[in-house]
Amino acid sequence: MLVVSPGKVSLCRENNTEIKSLVEIKPKEAGGMLKTQVLRDANLEHLSFLMNSRKDLVELVEISITQEAATPAVKQFYRVDGTIRDFKLHPSNDYVVILTDQGFYYVFGLENGDIRAKLQCPKTSRDLQIDPSGLYLSVIADD
Repeated sequence: MLVVSPGKVSLCRENNTEIKSLVEIKPKEAGGMLKTQVLRDANLEHLSFLMNSRKDLVELVEISITQEAATPAVKQFYRVDGTIRDFKLHPSNDYVVILTDQGFYYVFGLENGDIRAKLQCPKTSRDLQIDPSGLYLSVIADD
């Protein structure tokens, strides 16, 4: 199970009535927003998730799980100008959409990290939402 707590993300395994932490991953900047979104969990051999590890950086982290250990690795990172207000995985699982305080949202290719789009929105935008079809994106703006 993946546990998100203030300041860290932990992969834990339940053994009888005891929960054991296999690996802990902490953001690069202390006190920043810590948000994760689980991407895939294939037979518990690999667990991938997105983590906001700095104010301007989202990372794609993959944890390889064996009987002996759990090993985390950053597979890709997505850096933006400004401070990240929100981010979401596109319903196609091919893109990461990141909303910033600079009046832009970015669309990155998930696997290769290239910027597919950088589009303008109000600087006060927050709360990014993507409809299930992936065709529409909305934000709430305080103006």
